[in-house]
Amino acid sequence: DENVFAAPDGALSPAALTAIGGIQQQAPAIMALAAPTVNSYKRLTGNGLSPRTSNWGEDNRFTFIRVPAERGGATRLELRAGDASAPPHLLMAAMIHAAADGISRGLVPDKAGKPLPRSLAGSIAALEADEVLRAGFGDELIAVYAALKRREIEAFESTVTDWEWSLYRHHV
Repeated sequence: DENVFAAPDGALSPAALTAIGGIQQQAPAIMALAAPTVNSYKRLTGNGLSPRTSNWGEDNRFTFIRVPAERGGATRLELRAGDASAPPHLLMAAMIHAAADGISRGLVPDKAGKPLPRSLAGSIAALEADEVLRAGFGDELIAVYAALKRREIEAFESTVTDWEWSLYRHHV
């Protein structure tokens, strides 16, 4: 009946900090769910409101994990990398698995974070290698999700875009 992320002094509780550490630890794999299309990575340039690292900050919309200013019962974490194509049920489950792992292992958050994958292929590889999310979701779900996403990547890579045609057609 009380928010375990809230501390009595208005700060973040140890549980909140270690949950952040867990989400940061699994951030490369989480990106496969937060940015699940080839196109998703075109907006993750580090410009504007898109993060390039698994950084975190309080009331900072430029970070991967934002802790809004509200405290007490409203203390919460916000993942800033998810796009409109993200499967919300899988993304939320991944965040919960990662946060629970961070809490159970007492992981310490890193303000700067580590670089996030720059492509769907990189995120899928991270998801397949991630033991925490693999244990949480099961090998079968991870394998099927990765196979579907690899099929999308292959379809994209074999498609000539309008941009390519416009740029190179004078050579043809």
